[in-house]
Amino acid sequence: MAIVAAVSDPSRLDRFLGLKRESREPWIARYAAHIRIALPLIALTVVLAGIIIPMFGETNGILVRQMPVGGSRGEYMRMERPHFAANDSSRRPYTVTADYAVQKTRDVKIYDLSQPKADLLDDKGRWIAITAEHGRYDQQLRMLDLSGHVALFQDEGYTIATERARIDLEAHAAWGDRPVRGHGPDGEVEAQGFHASEGGDRIVFTGRTRLVLKGH
Repeated sequence: MAIVAAVSDPSRLDRFLGLKRESREPWIARYAAHIRIALPLIALTVVLAGIIIPMFGETNGILVRQMPVGGSRGEYMRMERPHFAANDSSRRPYTVTADYAVQKTRDVKIYDLSQPKADLLDDKGRWIAITAEHGRYDQQLRMLDLSGHVALFQDEGYTIATERARIDLEAHAAWGDRPVRGHGPDGEVEAQGFHASEGGDRIVFTGRTRLVLKGH
């Protein structure tokens, strides 16, 4: 006589008989908990890659690094330690840096700078550095307006100090209409304004001028 018993849990019968039953549960269901954790991590990785990688790239060779740190009302973008680099039409390199920069609107590439500094090389490979407290850089026109303790240095030992100046980065020229003082190996000068061109080779002092020359 055969005895048949109803078993509500088939797995208990399998264990009793020593059988091993393969799971009929879909694999995606078995790993659902792991998938729920992995998908958000993958999405986060993709988002971070999209933010971090562009910071180390170049934008048409002009804006080497721009690091947005926030914005406020009336500001499109605020950048920490921006670094602009380019060549003029004569392929002379220059850079413009600052502690931070503020771009007011997206479509206009004009930046208000704090503690700006410009570095240039002339045709003869001489280095020229320009510093100030405040500045405004027009990236399209390649013009730099500076104010507050403006100083121009040339590596042959010449320095010009004034309170306001405009720098044409394309033409390697500078001029100002405020009192100016200059000194170098050849002497000292005081004037009411100046105009420098030809990479600093030619400097014209305007207004009432006092010149003291050194030498034999």
